[in-house]
Amino acid sequence: MGKSIDLLYKIPSFWIYRITGLPNVLPINYTFSLTRRCNSRCRTCYIWDDPVEEEMSFEDWRSIISSMGENPVWITLSGGEPFLVEWIDKLIIEIAHRNKPELLVIPTNGLLPEVIRKK
Repeated sequence: MGKSIDLLYKIPSFWIYRITGLPNVLPINYTFSLTRRCNSRCRTCYIWDDPVEEEMSFEDWRSIISSMGENPVWITLSGGEPFLVEWIDKLIIEIAHRNKPELLVIPTNGLLPEVIRKK
């Protein structure tokens, strides 16, 4: 069965978990903010104005991705601008290989079309 069908069977477990705290179920949707760096200065967002001194490494993210198994149906890699992360292509491959989500979303401002195409 595909993950979508499996999800139908998991919905009662999610509702029971919300009410009782049991059984312990993993989330089906994850959103990761890979960076606070951004090459745009949108009037509605100031994430770039408060940069983090040190970002997590690819190995840190690989460890997290590995711990999630094939449970996630939907994964979002966000930021700042996620395509400023040098190893995002390696992370995408890692997610596809290990997690096999049905949906991988990478919101971007689109200001790096050549980088986006390459990655």
